[in-house]
Amino acid sequence: MSMVNFDENQIIANGAKIYDQRAKIEAIADSIVDNGFDLLLFTSSGGSQAMLDPFAFYIRHMSRLPVENVLSANLLTGDCNRITDKTVAFLTSKSGDTAETVKAANWLKEQGVRLFTGEFWHQPGDEDYLASLTASAVFLRAQLDRSWCSTF
Repeated sequence: MSMVNFDENQIIANGAKIYDQRAKIEAIADSIVDNGFDLLLFTSSGGSQAMLDPFAFYIRHMSRLPVENVLSANLLTGDCNRITDKTVAFLTSKSGDTAETVKAANWLKEQGVRLFTGEFWHQPGDEDYLASLTASAVFLRAQLDRSWCSTF
């Protein structure tokens, strides 16, 4: 059995591109620690949230850091009562304009939350509404065959 549109060389290249962002990611982590925080919040929609959930799981089980993972739509209905102006939120969106994620980002920004996004589908300079709201965007994949995405 073979995976549709699987390209091992592209997967390796994507891994290298992600690793190339290590210095920027570490600088973001340092700024978060230096400025203090009371909650690490991972929020997005659909598959983007599914991608973030393992980060929250790992942090929750390997540290005592305060962490929540909440779907953006649920966040907007009051599913997390721990948000303050010291909260740090991480968001992703395939399109950069997923309605619930953008609404959550706007609401979080109104609360004074620092926002960070990992952009997996865009290049620096691309129009991306979600990235425009955030303190920093990390662009992780420059080359990606998106044809497989429509199957999820």
